[in-house]
Amino acid sequence: MTQNGAVVELEHVSVSYGPVTALEDVTLHVEKGEFLGVVGPNGAGKSTLLRVILGLAKPDKGVVRVFGKPREKLGSDVHRIGYVPQVSTLDLRFPIGVLDVVLMGRYGQIGLGRMPGAQDREQALDALRRVGMEEFKDRQIGQLSGGERQRVLVARALAARAELLLLDEPMTGIDTGTRVGLYDLINDLHKQMGLTVVLVSHDLNVVSKYVDKVACMNRRLVAHGVPKAAMGLPMLQATYGEGAMFFAHGEVPHLVVDQGCDVCDQLTGDCPKEEAR
Repeated sequence: MTQNGAVVELEHVSVSYGPVTALEDVTLHVEKGEFLGVVGPNGAGKSTLLRVILGLAKPDKGVVRVFGKPREKLGSDVHRIGYVPQVSTLDLRFPIGVLDVVLMGRYGQIGLGRMPGAQDREQALDALRRVGMEEFKDRQIGQLSGGERQRVLVARALAARAELLLLDEPMTGIDTGTRVGLYDLINDLHKQMGLTVVLVSHDLNVVSKYVDKVACMNRRLVAHGVPKAAMGLPMLQATYGEGAMFFAHGEVPHLVVDQGCDVCDQLTGDCPKEEAR
């Protein structure tokens, strides 16, 4: 761990895919135990930010440190990072049960070619208990609802004993009522287990309610700070552009309608357009 307590440190990081710039000169620190929300329009590089932390995207420029180490030298500490993707990334036809999905989180500690032992199974079951899914342990993953599958993926990260939890639009395609329960779960785990959480989301209302800090992204880091400061109208206009409209009850806008998008379900924030990866 670095002296300032940062779990994630990006210093002047730029990432491009061919001629497309995904991130440009981003400097961002995430402190231990912090709940950071990442918001911005489609194509803003939010997913690329997570890919850089995961080591799946290599910066063209800049330095990335995780747990005080250069990302490329993280080694066995990689299991300390948990990742929850969009539910739509799962192959629901694959014949695998819930408990086996959660046990995948243990593979980093088990090692290649070794079978999970009794302790691994107990830790997987404990993770399922924490997310309220133990009774579904023998269910095939494709038989679950979208919200239930996301709880299983959170449990997979917990089984790995993750200290840093990265969530990339985890509520995409999930109904509003289920979203609230999932956000409450993530917030409870953050508080009870001291997890450091980085959540990419389109839901400004949720972000402002739960997180400690917000990073507003549009390839560059437009704003970073507590929600009241980082999500003020001038900062959001700089993030989303002058064509966006914002609706609010109170000081922080909680809904963005991008007049330039002809595909999105604007009321929920869901968008099938793939952002820059």
